[in-house]
Amino acid sequence: MRWPLCAVVALGLLARSADAQQCRLCEHGTFCFLENQYWCPTNSHSLAGSGNITDCVCLQGFFSTQHVDNDHACLPCAPGRFCPGD
Repeated sequence: MRWPLCAVVALGLLARSADAQQCRLCEHGTFCFLENQYWCPTNSHSLAGSGNITDCVCLQGFFSTQHVDNDHACLPCAPGRFCPGD
């Protein structure tokens, strides 16, 4: 039996459960894409229901490399600098 796609897949908010029988909202610290749930990069977080890696924001004390090389990594601030997170 083929299960129907999750209702909000286009927005990326739902992922297929481990047993593939039900859909669930993506947890905080993750994002969902095409019914799969992925962890945000190290030193970042996201709200529950996030649908894209760009929803993962760096924690305070870290900065995003996304704007530089589209790598979506969060690196520590340089000594003597302040990074509010983004």
